[in-house]
Amino acid sequence: MTVDHGPPPTDLPRWLHAWALLTVCATLVMLLLGTVVTTFKVGMADPVWPTLPWHLLLIDWQEPSAGFLIEHMHRAVGHVIGCCVLVLAVGLWRYEPRTWLRRFGYAALAAMIVSLAAGFGLRESYFWVVCAAVTFAVVGLTLGLAVRLKEQAFWLRWLGTAALGGVIVQGLLGGFRVKLNALLGTDLAVIHGCFAQVMFALLVAVALLTSRGWNAQRLTSSGERLQSRLRTISLVATGCTLLHIVFGALLRHNSHAALALRGHLLMAFAVVALVVWLAVVAFAGAAPERSMAMLLVVLVGVQLLFGVEALFLRIAAGPLPELQAVTIPQALVRTVHVLLGSCILASSVVVTLRTHRRSSLTVQFAVAPPNQLEGAA
Repeated sequence: MTVDHGPPPTDLPRWLHAWALLTVCATLVMLLLGTVVTTFKVGMADPVWPTLPWHLLLIDWQEPSAGFLIEHMHRAVGHVIGCCVLVLAVGLWRYEPRTWLRRFGYAALAAMIVSLAAGFGLRESYFWVVCAAVTFAVVGLTLGLAVRLKEQAFWLRWLGTAALGGVIVQGLLGGFRVKLNALLGTDLAVIHGCFAQVMFALLVAVALLTSRGWNAQRLTSSGERLQSRLRTISLVATGCTLLHIVFGALLRHNSHAALALRGHLLMAFAVVALVVWLAVVAFAGAAPERSMAMLLVVLVGVQLLFGVEALFLRIAAGPLPELQAVTIPQALVRTVHVLLGSCILASSVVVTLRTHRRSSLTVQFAVAPPNQLEGAA
């Protein structure tokens, strides 16, 4: 039995990539609102969770504070992103040529959505645990299939499924951060903030892998030794950037502030060194990744400026800056600093994917509607 993989990969449906880009933009807005929530410490402006996506339309706008409105705008955009990622995941599974796998994908997505809907409808604590368990089980089972099939196209479908599972888990983390605040304080808020930036990088990766340029272009040989060095440096740079973000989140939430500040500064030096090294190696060998390496250098340079400014503003606030009212300049600097960190992580992931790409790495889809692919199974 053979499987028809359809037209060449350059015939990927354009709407899929466009939708992935739209989802990335929506996630960036979500990060912006989440950063403002943390900066002004309004995460507990409404201790009630879950709330309906249209909750702001059901209240008297003369009563809530600005923090209440910001927090609920943050929640509303989260619902929008969930819908965007759901459409993206369904779109990725729609072009699976094998009927049984396509149905499996639809069933996997449905299982996560049904468990989530049950949690929202019944609002019992154990249903949220069930929802999380179903989500992890579905993502894990799909990962097992991806490992077994060893197909690039199926790996992308798994990424779409993982993205939907990640959005669900991120929403649960946000909810638990509200419900368990008295017990855990800001610990869950730190995880919630870090995971949001990981999800942003994941969605950027999906957007890259669904692009026509990625699927049409073949990797030009620039030397195996050069590619090996770039792969190693980009991987280490991505890991250090993630650690830098974790320490930054701990610092923003004042969790172990002294340790967080030291770790944040040390990781900043490491990221700068690695990004400069990556750029030097890429330009020395005229590697195709030199444009992305230069983008990383620019982003890290601007990030350093905002990081130094954020540190100065924190020192200028005097003793116990966490007890001082946040000014508009401080909020702007901190917000841009966090968003730049997310963009650096996403760009580093893009460079890592490109340096690990081989000439045979393409993602193939059948662009005909599923009812024309029944004979492929």
